[in-house]
Amino acid sequence: MANLGDIKIETAIDVDEVLDHIKDLETGLNDSNAGAILDGWMVTRLNVNLDWISASRSELQESKSKFKDDSETTKKVEIGLNKLHAVETKIRLMIRCSNELKVKQGQENGNC
Repeated sequence: MANLGDIKIETAIDVDEVLDHIKDLETGLNDSNAGAILDGWMVTRLNVNLDWISASRSELQESKSKFKDDSETTKKVEIGLNKLHAVETKIRLMIRCSNELKVKQGQENGNC
């Protein structure tokens, strides 16, 4: 894999690279406040990450059959798919909460 936009899973090492990037995303998201109002550039960056998540999910799904005889890599693919779902959910929540807070500035919002 050359960069964030170039996702092609050919080997088990590529699966590990995707898992490493997911871990980096998780770390970054856990350091941030899901109830904060996000600047425009932050939302743009989160949307780029959502695009990467979508492409990675597709690649991981396709790679299942490629690694069907490699139980360790197959397990990593499943872990990656589960983690992608969790990261995507958190990003979407952050964007939604930010948008709600922008509309309701100064009001307490129990959902975020």
